[in-house]
Amino acid sequence: MREWQDIYTQLRQVVKELGLPINSEPAEYREIHTALLTGLLSHIGMKDADKQEFTGARNARFSIFPGSGLFKKPPKWTMVAELVETSRLWGVLPPALSRSGWSR
Repeated sequence: MREWQDIYTQLRQVVKELGLPINSEPAEYREIHTALLTGLLSHIGMKDADKQEFTGARNARFSIFPGSGLFKKPPKWTMVAELVETSRLWGVLPPALSRSGWSR
């Protein structure tokens, strides 16, 4: 959480220095996810139809962390905020993605 607060503060400072206007309304989830995708391409995964795993960049295989609300009913596509390796590779904080919303 601290990292997100630091990023937010840094982005506000850069926007202010550039003289750009700060949005008066919060962004929609879709807009945020689209912006994050540009820097987190290795965190995108497509669900394997036969397993509870996702295949990501460079054929990395990860599962949605069991504490997630999407663990029992995973979406076809996801982009996780973090990949954590313990006994296996886990995707943490996964939103469900609609491929039509980001595959441009």
